[in-house]
Amino acid sequence: MSRTDGRSETKLTTSSGPIERRLPTRAELSAAQKMRGFLKPGQMSGSKAHYRFPETGVADIGLSYISRGDGFYSSDSFSQREMYSYVGQEDIDANKKQLMSMFPQGTTLKNILNYNVAGMSPLDVHRAFVSSDAYKATEAKKAEAERMYNEDLTAIGVDISKPYMDAAGVIKQDGKVFANTGIFGFNKPKVMTPQPPAAGQAKVIVVNDTASAQSEQVAPLSQPDIRVPDIALPGMNVSKAATLQVGL
Repeated sequence: MSRTDGRSETKLTTSSGPIERRLPTRAELSAAQKMRGFLKPGQMSGSKAHYRFPETGVADIGLSYISRGDGFYSSDSFSQREMYSYVGQEDIDANKKQLMSMFPQGTTLKNILNYNVAGMSPLDVHRAFVSSDAYKATEAKKAEAERMYNEDLTAIGVDISKPYMDAAGVIKQDGKVFANTGIFGFNKPKVMTPQPPAAGQAKVIVVNDTASAQSEQVAPLSQPDIRVPDIALPGMNVSKAATLQVGL
């Protein structure tokens, strides 16, 4: 489940007329410093952005811009908070009683997933949800999957303490390709042992892993070996060959 809240604000201040040449008062200096915001003294324009994770499943994004000049001042600011959590349906079903006990009586699962619980703010709903047994169960599965994935990487020679790339199943580190599975993430390669050929099918024996092979016919199990004898083909018809202009 996820929820996004945002806020945008724009300010514009202009002035005209003759500039009075005098020293600014303390109040004017304080107001000017406040309007300058994050700009350094003498800096006329600039921007500032942040991306923070103040708590589990919460991301705060912000962007501010200030521009100053002779007789004008403008500023724009944007802020956004995103709350998100991912829980498997099977973990919700297995821990539903404990999960519902964390919310007021009469609350439904739909209320929780929509951050719409009476008497609770969206952030309060989120905090309760990420502290539930259902959320912890899914996080435990994710941690185990990550452990197995790292184990697979180590098995093929990747040093997981250093940066590496896994893009569409291509595992690379320091310019070396360790695997190309064609999928995101991979499991330890499995050696597939072919089953014995069914009766009557050709059995192929690979010699030294090359293209050369031998073939033989496998007789049906528990049945007599029935073979069709070779039958001599009739001789070439000379007159027909001459008519068709085929050389003998």
